[in-house]
Amino acid sequence: MAYCEDIEQLLIAEAKKELPPLVTHVKNYPNFLQQDVEDTAKTLIANKSIRASFHFHYKDLCTITFLANRNF
Repeated sequence: MAYCEDIEQLLIAEAKKELPPLVTHVKNYPNFLQQDVEDTAKTLIANKSIRASFHFHYKDLCTITFLANRNF
């Protein structure tokens, strides 16, 4: 399992969507290997490319919760 550039592009595109303050956006990517989604999300979160968290949900689906990109 590894970092995936296709997933990176999807995650960054989702992270750029405008969100109202204090609102989250939840997304998952069932068509990819879930370990790749996790590895890619971990890397992007660590290098601050996206503001998000992730957890595993129903049937081991890696779910990404995007946070509003605003300073409070």
